[in-house]
Amino acid sequence: MRFIVWLSIVLWLTGCSSLMETSPTNQQEVAGSRPFKGFNKQLYQHWQRSGDKVLWVNTQHSYILVSVFKGGSLAPIGHDHVVVVHDLIGAVDDTKGVGDFSFELNNMAVDEENYRAMMHLPLGISEGAIKGTRSNMLNKVLFADQYPLVTIHAQKLKDNPGFVGLVINLHGVSQRKIIAYHAISKDGHVHLTGQTAITQTQFGIKPFSVLGGALEVKNELNIQFDIEI
Repeated sequence: MRFIVWLSIVLWLTGCSSLMETSPTNQQEVAGSRPFKGFNKQLYQHWQRSGDKVLWVNTQHSYILVSVFKGGSLAPIGHDHVVVVHDLIGAVDDTKGVGDFSFELNNMAVDEENYRAMMHLPLGISEGAIKGTRSNMLNKVLFADQYPLVTIHAQKLKDNPGFVGLVINLHGVSQRKIIAYHAISKDGHVHLTGQTAITQTQFGIKPFSVLGGALEVKNELNIQFDIEI
């Protein structure tokens, strides 16, 4: 009985074992970096005036989903989570084959019912658990006040159609990645869709763990996106 009460307190304090704890092990990459600037709208406007074909992100019809998975021997008492980016801004210069995007961490949503249903996750997460998870994620993990923005630069790969090179700036760290994507025409717009995975440790983040690893968050995060331009 004492173990159950103690375990309940641990789970409550950690916000349903939400996401991650930070460990800026690479001081040169993390502590020495400055926050990244957001999407440079003026640059793309200049390119558009110069005759380039520039396509702008329709924020209301675009999203990024981040799936966060529980782990450890006590995983059955935890939850998987879905983090949603609703405020993505950016543009694609189709002439140059480049794109830039950004969003604010403080605007991300956690465990919205429709997205949990989309990812086939159990519904009915309490409002208190959602608030705890979101607070831990922003304040104890991502340090959103210090690193408020995530920026993504994309470059088409001429020798590899259907693939794009990315530079992802998160938590004061830049990482490069090549991913596959699909461009789907729908209702007069183009939807850029795809999925990939990143690890927390790539960006100086230590995966959350309590009880000697019996309850933890897996290092790998799955990412899906649907960007309307």
